Amino acid sequence: MAGRVHCGLNWIPMKTYQKQSVGRVLVLVASAVLLAALGTGCNTTRGLGRDVERTGEHIQAGARG
Repeated sequence: MAGRVHCGLNWIPMKTYQKQSVGRVLVLVASAVLLAALGTGCNTTRGLGRDVERTGEHIQAGARG
C-alpha cells in the first residue's frame, strides 16, 4: 500500500492526508497568531475589560447619532 496512509479504519491517499495536515497546521498557526495579537493588545483582564467597555461606548455613541 505505497502512497497510502492508515487513518482510523480507512486507508486514504497520501496527498489527501498531506492536504488535511497542512490545513490543520494553517488553522493552528492562524489561531496562535490571533491569540498572540489579542494577548499583547491587553496586558491584563482589567485592560481587556476597559477595551470592551470603550468599544461599547463608541457603539452607543454611534447609535445615538
